[in-house]
This record gives sequence, C-alpha cells and structure tokens, in this order.
Amino acid sequence: MDLSSSPQDAYSFLNGQLRITRDEVMQRCAPRKGDIVILSGTLVEGIGSKHSDLDAYVICDELPPVRHVGDHSFIIEQNGGLRTFVDYIRDDGFAIDVEYYTRAEIQAMKDEVQGLYRQARERTKTLRKKMPHAYEDGLHKMQVGIALTGGDEFASLFSADFWKQMSFVQYRNRTGGYPEFKDVMGTWGSGDFDTSLLVCTMFLMDQAAGLCHLAGSTNGKAKWVMQNLKRLPDPLRPLGQDIIDWYGSAGRSAEDRRAAVLSACDLVARIYEADTTLLDADTRNFYSAEEALHLTQQEFLTEPFHDPQTVLEFEFRRLLFNSGTRSVRELLIQNV
Repeated sequence: MDLSSSPQDAYSFLNGQLRITRDEVMQRCAPRKGDIVILSGTLVEGIGSKHSDLDAYVICDELPPVRHVGDHSFIIEQNGGLRTFVDYIRDDGFAIDVEYYTRAEIQAMKDEVQGLYRQARERTKTLRKKMPHAYEDGLHKMQVGIALTGGDEFASLFSADFWKQMSFVQYRNRTGGYPEFKDVMGTWGSGDFDTSLLVCTMFLMDQAAGLCHLAGSTNGKAKWVMQNLKRLPDPLRPLGQDIIDWYGSAGRSAEDRRAAVLSACDLVARIYEADTTLLDADTRNFYSAEEALHLTQQEFLTEPFHDPQTVLEFEFRRLLFNSGTRSVRELLIQNV
C-alpha cells in the first residue's frame, strides 16, 4: 500500500475492508501537547491481513498516567505510567496497539543501535549480539509509520543514515553463521537428508533475511521474510522469487532432498553476490567487500590455531563477499 507520509483525515486498508480516522487514532492515544504520534503496523507497511492490528507509537517526555481507554483494554503499566494498551475498536476484532516511549528512551534505543553498528563494522564474523526485540520491532514500526503529529521533530530524530546503519546491524546478525553451515555439511555428509533439508531451510532463511535488511528493510520478524523478498528492488526481485519458489520445490525422496540442499547452496551463493553489490553501493554506511575481506584476513591472522576447521570457517566467510576458490556448493560437497 502506498500511503502518504503526510497525515490524512482517514486511512483505509485491504481495499476498504478496514478503515480508521485520524481523529479516532488521536482519541485513543490521547497525546499531550508536543507529543509525537505515529500510526504504523503491518497494514500501514502493506503486508498485513484482515487479522492484523494497527499500531500507534507516542513519543513523549514522560509516560502518561494509567487510564482506562476502552471497553476491552489490555493495559501494561511500567514505573507508575502507561506503557502500552491494546483495545478492540471493531466488533469483528480489529484492534489498535498503542505504545508510549519517552524521548530519553528513544535516545537509548538509538544509542543501542549505534553501539552495535560500531561492532558490526569492526569484524565479519556473524554478529551474535542483537538489539532487544522491543527496540528492533519498535524502531522498525516507527520507520514505516506515518507521523500524525510532530512530523518535523520525528524526521530530525531519525536520519536516513540511521536506518541504513540499523539495517546493516540486522544484516550482520543474520548473514553467515559458520556453525549453522557446518550443521548443513554434517547432516548432508551423513546421509540424513531430512535433517539436512531442515537445517538448510533455516540457514537459507537467515541469508535471505540478511539480503532484505541490506536492501533496506528493518523488519526483523522471520514470518515476514517472504513478503520482504517480494518487495526487493527490481534488480533483486528475480532472486527473491527464486528463493520463494525453492521453499515449495523439495520432493519426498532422499534424492529430492539432497538435490534441494544443493540448489539452496546455489541460491546462497547468489545472495552473497547480491550482498556484495549492495555493500559496495553504500560504503558510507556499510563496509565494502574489499574492506570486509581485509578484516576477515586480519581476524584469520589473529587466530591462535589454524586447524582444518578454522581454515574452513574462514574460507566460508570469504564467500560472504563473493570471494574464494570454491563455491558454496563445492564447500559442502568436498567437506562432508
């Protein structure tokens, strides 16, 4: 859905099946003077369904007092103030989820992202440290939302570079993961193609999610990866569709599953090639492939032991930046 970033009198979703007015949102949020109100959620993002809720975020100086807001409200209180409430606003179960964050809390969320971003730029090993889920989800929904009040201040709070840096952190959380790839190699080599297909499916999902993040999505929920793949920029959309098609391609026999794992390796290689292009296109906010390979080599030299598994891990990590003497498929086949 293409909703204007400017506030309107009313918002319609799912071809008019769901509708809410700006006044109704404001009445539910009850903002104080100077508060920023943001309407968001998967419906606003364009990937929701008739069972989705709307989300509203209120950025304020302090949490408001707890109050009863509707006939069916579910309220969460924190530190003596109202943190969030969910209320049904239609007889069919359509609900709005309103969350309150202070400006100080927003700054803490931004600081968390910036701290992780600095770590993400220093190495190439998968970044296992993630931002708290509430931060990731809240920030994402603010990014895709519409500021109903305080639009100028909201725009000043979050620069375009900030969103790129957040997506880079998410890319670094999801992409790579040699222990996970080693699970694919181990199960494939032992002939357990059922388990190999399962762990390969999870591994491919993470690599696909990383690509979506690097392409600009900050939606960190795994259940939306398919929708995010459909919304990739035009040059990457055929790859996104091929990944989606792969998920329905595995047959029942062991040979079918074996073939599916090998074809997934080829898709992973294409993802890493696309990642490299995206990295090189924005060296202001991402490291370039050349810089990443240099960091990888530095990390390899500081390893205390260059045993076979360590050598294999770093060979795999070079593939993330479209470099190496073997493909992902060859790495699997030749190291079972």
